[in-house]
Amino acid sequence: MSTTSDKQIKASFLRALRQGQTVANAAKQAGVNVNKLYYQWRSADPAFDAAWRSIMQAKPSGSPGRPWPGSNGTGVRKPRVAGVAFLKALSKGASVTDAAEAAGVSRARVYQWAQADKAFAQAWDEVVQNRQSIR
Repeated sequence: MSTTSDKQIKASFLRALRQGQTVANAAKQAGVNVNKLYYQWRSADPAFDAAWRSIMQAKPSGSPGRPWPGSNGTGVRKPRVAGVAFLKALSKGASVTDAAEAAGVSRARVYQWAQADKAFAQAWDEVVQNRQSIR
């Protein structure tokens, strides 16, 4: 059962998501932890889950937060815009955690991308190699 506060937070999160925010940024804007949204609200609230899926499927291809085709909003998405932002921050000397934050995604998400996308993993390796050769 959701409290009024939960309902307001969920509405704020969904509004930010509709406005094009990534999931991480929408959660931050709503003042909640992404894990709470994903693991608790989506599984416990079918209406919230349906609204989330609808918004994610409506996002244009290539936009941050756009899921892989056929994933229904639940799969690991390809590292498009956020992946480029992550690699750029990493190349400027940021740690993995800081680069992920700069890209608006979690540290775990970039590792998921590296496992799921060989091109992304290779680009990440190249950035790390270039940073080490400069030292």
